[in-house]
Amino acid sequence: MCGSRIHIWTTLWVIQLLFGSCPVTTAYQNFTIGLVMPTYQSLLIASPDYVSLIEDTNTITGFVANDWNERYAHPAGYHFNLEQFDSLYTRLGSVAAALAAANAGAVALIGEWSSINTIPLALTSQYLNLPVCSGSSTSDDLSSKTDFPLFFRTIPPDSGQGKFLAHMCRYWSWESVNLIHTNEAYGESLAGTFRDEARKLGVAIVTTYIIDTVWSNSEYLALAEQLKASTSRINMVLCDSDWFYMLYNASQRVNFGREWTWMGPDSLSSLPSLIANYGLNASEIAKYQGIFYIWPAEAAPGYPRYDQAAARWSTAMVNDKFSTVPYSLFAGACFEALGQALIRLVNQYGAAAVLSRSTPAVLGDYLADVETVTGPASFDANGNRIGIFEVKNVIGSDSQAIFRSNAQGTLDPLAAPIFPDGTSNVPSWAPQYESLSAPRSHPAVVAATVLASLVILATIAVAALFAYKRRTECVKHLGGPFIIALCYGMVLALSSIFAMAGEPTRTSCAMQVWASGLGFSVIFSGLGVRSFRIFQFFDNRILAATEATRDRPVILRMLILPSVVFAILVVLQLTAPLYPSFYLSAGAKQLSCATSSLGLGLLYMIFGVQAIALTLLAVTSFATRHVRTPFKDSLNISYAAYHLVLATCITSPIALLFGNQGSLPTFYIKSVAVLYASLSVFASILARHAYCVSAPAQQQQRSSGQVGNDQDERDAFDSSGASSLSTNAHGKLASTLSGVFPIRIGKGVFDRWINTSVVLHGGEATIILFDPSTNTPGTAFYTKVCTVDPAPAGFDSCVGVASAGMKSIMIQFSTPVEQGRWVTAMALAGSVISGQTGSVLGKVVKRARAVSVTMSGRGLPSKKSLQSISGRASLTVPPR
Repeated sequence: MCGSRIHIWTTLWVIQLLFGSCPVTTAYQNFTIGLVMPTYQSLLIASPDYVSLIEDTNTITGFVANDWNERYAHPAGYHFNLEQFDSLYTRLGSVAAALAAANAGAVALIGEWSSINTIPLALTSQYLNLPVCSGSSTSDDLSSKTDFPLFFRTIPPDSGQGKFLAHMCRYWSWESVNLIHTNEAYGESLAGTFRDEARKLGVAIVTTYIIDTVWSNSEYLALAEQLKASTSRINMVLCDSDWFYMLYNASQRVNFGREWTWMGPDSLSSLPSLIANYGLNASEIAKYQGIFYIWPAEAAPGYPRYDQAAARWSTAMVNDKFSTVPYSLFAGACFEALGQALIRLVNQYGAAAVLSRSTPAVLGDYLADVETVTGPASFDANGNRIGIFEVKNVIGSDSQAIFRSNAQGTLDPLAAPIFPDGTSNVPSWAPQYESLSAPRSHPAVVAATVLASLVILATIAVAALFAYKRRTECVKHLGGPFIIALCYGMVLALSSIFAMAGEPTRTSCAMQVWASGLGFSVIFSGLGVRSFRIFQFFDNRILAATEATRDRPVILRMLILPSVVFAILVVLQLTAPLYPSFYLSAGAKQLSCATSSLGLGLLYMIFGVQAIALTLLAVTSFATRHVRTPFKDSLNISYAAYHLVLATCITSPIALLFGNQGSLPTFYIKSVAVLYASLSVFASILARHAYCVSAPAQQQQRSSGQVGNDQDERDAFDSSGASSLSTNAHGKLASTLSGVFPIRIGKGVFDRWINTSVVLHGGEATIILFDPSTNTPGTAFYTKVCTVDPAPAGFDSCVGVASAGMKSIMIQFSTPVEQGRWVTAMALAGSVISGQTGSVLGKVVKRARAVSVTMSGRGLPSKKSLQSISGRASLTVPPR
């Protein structure tokens, strides 16, 4: 191949086609220039994405070498062989290639492809007295002549690119950018010069992100998420194209919009070929539209040397790769520059000195202005080419030049730029955020506000119904303060949903916290006081007749929690009022309400107070859930408390996890919590009692568990109570009552209801309690030392039993008839009956006392008699 040993994969037939048979190489003085580049096989292992690009570069470099030999070297009597030495695309491989080239007689080197591999190559070559030229390594580290005294390049360095990139930002009036670069020589070099020049031009760098070259996909995704929060929409990405591809791909996966503009250095010139290699479809390729990169002007149409070579290429190859494959002409220009310099050295020192690498040549001997296929090449003292730049625009899987710099330092427009949004309008650097709130027109917001309105109207209607039916047993049982508290609290809490909708203002922010804070405080307080009142009635019979059960003390107790919350809200409004604010999420401005640290502390204080009230409500409602009261309000309060706790436990963690995902999700969480809590209270208490109030009177009585009228109640007691309790000839009660009933001993919060066998032995005037499910001893006590509350106020079918020296006992019966039978039996057995003497039950008790006999205390009942009653061998009998 004309004496040349070019080991480049597919080029043998090309060179033969173009240049015909080779002349006898002995007619020329031969010199070898080593091409330190990775081979096809090495690229398949080290970096498959670059196979096509570097293969084309090597082909074009070989073409330029043979064309230059034929046109310029051969007429002067010289021939320069281009021989490739495999760098393995690694640093160590580059050093080994340099040593191999020196051993093969090379007098100069071209390479390597990347700066990271060229640096060790250039460090090694100086000790071999081998000059090195690169057409693709742009790191500013290589400008140091202390470390790299024999290195030069036909491509401008990163410092030139970094400065030009900063000037492009200024040209497009971008005041701030994001800087992203890799943690290796190429990226750090570009970032340093860009940062310095941007500072001089007044272009602010908002954030700087450093890419580790060993990152995984997840780490690129994390970087993209961070980048979304930036206040600039211009991304200056200074790295090789494969790392850029990873970051850009991650940005698309996290939904970057078309308002983002991406710009990078010359390494992005390989991006179109990467896109083509990945086999993307048309829609995927379209996502890369509008990326810009800086490219040192390489092709030089109109310059004779370029036009000659280009015409020869197009004739033989019939493609446009000669002018489109990045870096290939720069590598060819290295061959031309080295060839001309070596001819000068041969003329000065002789061919033998050049071949033995013994000339005293320094870098300056290689830096004369030369004519190359890329146009005239001039160099500075550090071996850097003084070049011009183009701005290239990626459009699909291709790119086009849109600007070219000139000698005057201005830009010559070549084509209209196409930005990511598909237009030629220069985008603003500032993010054009879409302000997101919970718009009143959104279907979810409409549904929530309509439902809240319906519940508010239903609550007001129920309140009006209760006011109209205030003399019914159901309303009197609930109590006016309790009804007012629930209705008022629900209306307040539900009105907070209207304040959440729409764009927040200072007024709506204040309304949210005032309405929800006071509303739920009133609800918690009303339910809590009502539940605690039942709890106190249950364990304190005397309390029913005290002033503590009147309306005024109850109202005062219910006002404690709302008053505390009101006071905190006043302090909040005066010292740290809420105000409309925003945060960035998913590329949009999410509107919300915010406050200072003091305000957050006060809000947490409100939540804490309400949490304590809700906890107390849960405890007391749980303790009284089995108490049988008229209209089953203890059970319904426990239902309401359960759902309030459930709503709090579910929505609180959801709010913590997803409350920062946007204005609409926050509205969903808050409105669902308010609606669920309000509807549970409405359905459990207000709606049920409203149905009871509107039902006929007899159905109301059945709902409350009461007998239809006084005569029915009297007949029931007469037939099943007194007639079954008669005295025998000895004056003792001959009858015995027994059954299994729920009882609770004591009045503690955690004292439980337990199903217990209860036996009333009239003959012995003794009540015996024992557990029917175990063989443990029971308890017996005399009825004569007991005080019985036959009908505790507010409780249905319950009897309270108390005696000095023992805990009070509450017994629940399944029906009022059964309750009356037992009360009558206890009265006949000598128990003291308290309260309710004016009722029908009281009259029955008086009648029972009239037929009872005097029972003298003759000691404890015998074990035999107790065994006959309880079937137990052992009973614990308390002292009399």
